[in-house]
Amino acid sequence: MKADTQDPRITQKVLEMVAAYYKTTPGALKGDEGDPIAKKVVMYTLKEELGASLKASREAVGKKYDPYVYQAVKKVKGLMKTDTALSSLIEEIKTEALMITVPPSGSAGAMGPTSPPRQPTPRTPKPPVTSKKAEALTVVPSGNTAQSIASVRKAVTGVFLGADLLQAPDPAAEVMLAKDAVVFLVWDDFPKISLPEILSAFHLDQDGLYRAIGRISVSLKEDGSELKKKLKAARGAYGAAE
Repeated sequence: MKADTQDPRITQKVLEMVAAYYKTTPGALKGDEGDPIAKKVVMYTLKEELGASLKASREAVGKKYDPYVYQAVKKVKGLMKTDTALSSLIEEIKTEALMITVPPSGSAGAMGPTSPPRQPTPRTPKPPVTSKKAEALTVVPSGNTAQSIASVRKAVTGVFLGADLLQAPDPAAEVMLAKDAVVFLVWDDFPKISLPEILSAFHLDQDGLYRAIGRISVSLKEDGSELKKKLKAARGAYGAAE
């Protein structure tokens, strides 16, 4: 699904996330001295992943001519063949863009982070960490870890956030469910990925991780036939063993 790239919040979100990844600022990416690779990632993401026009894509980083966008698309496609962390970043940006474009939830039964979920008992416990936030921020996921997480994000986006998303009774809840599903599946299906790597990849502390897993666990117990189907389809898409 394409995000509404006429919404300036989409462009700003892309700039912020790419700037954070390349350790620069959104303002710098709009200027002449901005990181050239980061600028290309912004243009590629807006044009190829979010459906922006050539004009909107180049103007986001202060470029005046369309060929800059064509060059960016070619360059970033090449980088993504070997840079799994970059691929994971772009999948994450797409999800965040959808969070901006869906209307706010108004239904009383919508799932959200304020619901008090029960803490789950994980199937394969991970070793505890002594400092949840500090350790997560110091761990950089390995290439294999980033590739695995990117494959789960792509599968869940395809299964949970299809073309009919905006026709759903509560699109915001569907996007939140999809984000929780990515965390749940990575935790459940990839026991070799350490807890600090998971916290770092999803920008969570330990409590946030357990809340995400808990929301999925509670939904599965309450009436999870449809959710089970979606999780099974996502697992099939990234090749998880049954």
